[in-house]
Amino acid sequence: MEALFIWRENQIYTDHKSLKYVFTQKKINMRQRRWLQLLKDFDMELEYHPGKANKVADALSRRPEAFFMNTPKEILEDLRKMGIEVIYSITEGMWQNLQVQSSLIDRIKEAQQNDSNLQEIWKQTEAGLQTGIRKHSNGSLRFGDRLCVLSGNLRTEVMAEAHNSQYSIHPGSTKMYKDLKQTFWWHGMKREVARFVSRCLVCQQVKLEHQRTAGLL
Repeated sequence: MEALFIWRENQIYTDHKSLKYVFTQKKINMRQRRWLQLLKDFDMELEYHPGKANKVADALSRRPEAFFMNTPKEILEDLRKMGIEVIYSITEGMWQNLQVQSSLIDRIKEAQQNDSNLQEIWKQTEAGLQTGIRKHSNGSLRFGDRLCVLSGNLRTEVMAEAHNSQYSIHPGSTKMYKDLKQTFWWHGMKREVARFVSRCLVCQQVKLEHQRTAGLL
């Protein structure tokens, strides 16, 4: 993005073929609309270039950990304000370890310990019953590989972070649910996510109307 502000004319190559038509397609979703509003003021051309034909791809695009090695201080400060601590160590010029710790995760773990129903299920698991609950190496209880979130307030906080934070762009309920279910679990998650997104004022204000305008009666 920085290049768009420096140079007057830009020719951008992408291995995502459908991006060629992003400026001409008739129907766009909310996320595409925000990107178009940002890009409309730049003089740029999008050209498709197959990924397999790009033999000398930028190393940074292939190594996601390199991002953290040059993370701007502003982003690190934002993460700190969000209660997220980034811990890393570098040995002999090699990236060795990256760990993200969130106070939200700690509070979820604490809530698990105080939830009598979940603790009873864990006792059944320890007794040899198949409950689907297991204990992670960090002490948290998980359903499969997903962190169990029992508290209603914590569920709301998880959804707010996934939908309203500085590093998310108000995803729709389907996208948000798919993202959250990779890490978290609770009964009725899909329904709660849909309800949360439907009540977002920002989403309501920028929601596109795809139906034709009704005629006069």
